[in-house]
Amino acid sequence: MKTKINTIEEKYFTTSQGYKLFYMIFRGTTKKSELKNTTNKSELTNKLKLSTKSKTNKKLFIVFQHGLTGNHTVWNGHMNYMFEQGYPFIIIDLLGHGNSQKVIGRKCYTIENQGDYVWQVLKHENIKNYIFVGQCLGALICLHNEIVGKTNSKAIVLIGTPLRKMVSVFIHPLAEPFRPILKILFVYFLGIFGMIFSRRKYPLIHYYNHHKAGRIKVFLLDMIGTPKVAYGWTIESMLNIKLIPYLNKIKKPVLLVYGEHDMDQLKDSYGQLTHNLNVKREVILTGVDHLVTLRAPIQLSKEIIKFINEIKHNT
Repeated sequence: MKTKINTIEEKYFTTSQGYKLFYMIFRGTTKKSELKNTTNKSELTNKLKLSTKSKTNKKLFIVFQHGLTGNHTVWNGHMNYMFEQGYPFIIIDLLGHGNSQKVIGRKCYTIENQGDYVWQVLKHENIKNYIFVGQCLGALICLHNEIVGKTNSKAIVLIGTPLRKMVSVFIHPLAEPFRPILKILFVYFLGIFGMIFSRRKYPLIHYYNHHKAGRIKVFLLDMIGTPKVAYGWTIESMLNIKLIPYLNKIKKPVLLVYGEHDMDQLKDSYGQLTHNLNVKREVILTGVDHLVTLRAPIQLSKEIIKFINEIKHNT
């Protein structure tokens, strides 16, 4: 398989189940000096290109996986920064999100199946020795794949990971006692409604252009760009999956990242993660809510690179 090392490629992969996933991949460069004054950006394709003199490097791949909110565009700030630093990366649109296929179904949107689709893409691209960076749903997918052995990662970065009390995270702590009712009124309504009234086309939402938007506006953008069937049944899977009893199977180094304003809702999950995982460091980004990847891309990218260097130093 031919690969390009001087550009960010936009590609599609069809899973063994027949679903088409979109992803962006950059193979990295050797010398940062070669990047200066050699990049250009097309307004039409949003692709970045490097000097053809650059060569592939041996830096760890970074796998960026978005959460329930978003698609590959939530990583635009990280993508540009890692590109400039010469770090190879891959960004995958989950099924039902971004440029990936929109499917009418239920089981196809479970965390277990989404994790399998991601694993197939990584195997297809022969990506090994990587750092998995997962935001919210992406973090749950990461943990599940680690537990079941669908991984070649060296370490993981978990951002705003909601293991329990997800109603508190996504709605409000006072709504937690009404979880069964909300599950019927919201989750099943979205899932069933979406299966009946799904559209053929959904616009690509460029979330990075709305990095200062409030969470309500971002949710409304989700409702425009993501099929409600995908949204509803994904939330159902997030509510049902049980990862805590198996977390101690994961021995790899972990970086935990939270937004300052997200900590109150995630205290319980934070305690479970720090107790059961090999957490090397924790980062709380001040003035940031749950949408860490949108709000603080440069800060987060720097913390990821710092974590990578710490791992190299300790191995």
